[in-house]
Amino acid sequence: MRQGPPAVMIEQVPRFLQSPVASGMSMRDLLEERFASLGYDMHSATLNAAAFGVAQRRLRTIVVCLPKGSAFQYPFSLLGSPKTVGEAIDDLPAAVPKGAQPMAPNHVDVTPTRDRERISHVPEGSWLSKVADVPPDILGRLTRKDTTKYRRLARHQPSLTLRCGEALYHPTLDRYLTPREAARLQGFPDSHVFEGPIRRRTGTVANLDQHRQVANAVPPPLAEAVAGAIRASLCRWQGSYAA
Repeated sequence: MRQGPPAVMIEQVPRFLQSPVASGMSMRDLLEERFASLGYDMHSATLNAAAFGVAQRRLRTIVVCLPKGSAFQYPFSLLGSPKTVGEAIDDLPAAVPKGAQPMAPNHVDVTPTRDRERISHVPEGSWLSKVADVPPDILGRLTRKDTTKYRRLARHQPSLTLRCGEALYHPTLDRYLTPREAARLQGFPDSHVFEGPIRRRTGTVANLDQHRQVANAVPPPLAEAVAGAIRASLCRWQGSYAA
């Protein structure tokens, strides 16, 4: 007999379920076996956050486990064109330096002088290693494979996927995205305030910097859509079980 929560939801990168585990099994095989032993059916799909009102191209595998025999349908994508970076952040006030009081929560710029200089060479929507005739001291050790480092976003497109180890740059200003701008691109409301340091290379989970907190998160509009689909499935299952 199933014991545990009414539903389980797991979010991970797309290749997660194909990852090999012990005894030659894939992660998908292992999870299906374990959840089945606990009384759950497992469902999986790869969803793009941009299809749910998020101004970011972010593919993630969503695993949903529900009581055996319950049907589940993933949420439908929203109609219309994806939200763009400009639509998400253009109405924010000017960012402030560290130590000043921002007009919008977490809207603080901590870009080092050297990084400002390097990104000043990059056109909107491009990246530093792609720029022709960039001075060698500006290019540094970057190669053509470094397509996400020193990268400017484009105002009229959705953002690239936010990542923990690399800071994307403002489309027109020579600086990192602020944590608030990154949060806007993830679909967080401005009422959600992040705590902790801003932009540091190391830190424990309990003291993770704000950029990494945002980049690690499940975009709230996507989470809400999946949660709504789970709730609908559970309501149908409980109704048929009661009958």
